[in-house]
Amino acid sequence: MQISDDQITEARSGYYPMIGFQAEAHTITSDFNSGLTNTANRDGWTIGIGMQWNLFDGFQTSGKVNHAKAQQRKLQSQQILLEQGIALQVKQQFLSIKSTSAQTKDSQEAVGYASENRQLHVRAYQDELVETKDVIEAQIVETFAQGTYYRSRYALAMGLLSLEYLIGQNVEAKTSMP
Repeated sequence: MQISDDQITEARSGYYPMIGFQAEAHTITSDFNSGLTNTANRDGWTIGIGMQWNLFDGFQTSGKVNHAKAQQRKLQSQQILLEQGIALQVKQQFLSIKSTSAQTKDSQEAVGYASENRQLHVRAYQDELVETKDVIEAQIVETFAQGTYYRSRYALAMGLLSLEYLIGQNVEAKTSMP
């Protein structure tokens, strides 16, 4: 944004004249006293002043100013869109974290029920009330429930990490602006 402000100022400078100053002093050191190195030409100085002012440039200056202003408006619009995009991503992460948190809680309950079911099947097998395949099925169900629980915990951790990154990135961008 600061650069676009400077570009507008630069474009507006076309309305004003350019003035240049130049000064020079010289001394010729030589033992030869005739020709160009005589006493009148040994020491000298010059001063120059120049000015350029475009009286008519075919509205080029006003076009440059309008172009610089349009570029600034474009950047402002992009900045607003960027901020809204980040806000949308943060909202989406909050919703994802909420959903994943509920899923983690439910899968933790499922692990508890599956573990209890497996223990019941093991005791029933010891008392010869169920077959071996029922115990194995109970163990498989418990393993799947644990896998689901661990996946949901991972998804929750990744959601929290993504949210932290988005918020940190936005704060960093805000603090680097003048």
